[in-house]
Amino acid sequence: MRGIEVSEEVYELLLAIARRKSKSVEEVILEYVAKDMDPGVRIEVYMKLHEKYLKQAEELYARGDLA
Repeated sequence: MRGIEVSEEVYELLLAIARRKSKSVEEVILEYVAKDMDPGVRIEVYMKLHEKYLKQAEELYARGDLA
């Protein structure tokens, strides 16, 4: 995984949007970036995120963390 640095003000803005939409900051950023992507690339990105979230859910399930 790679990271980016943003100012505290930008992060707080992204976090507020994410909370309002009940999404992660990553998902909020992706929504805005995806608007300018080729549809094929957008599908590929969403599929990779789906795989990531599914893997995380399976790991939580295996540990019995169902909350």
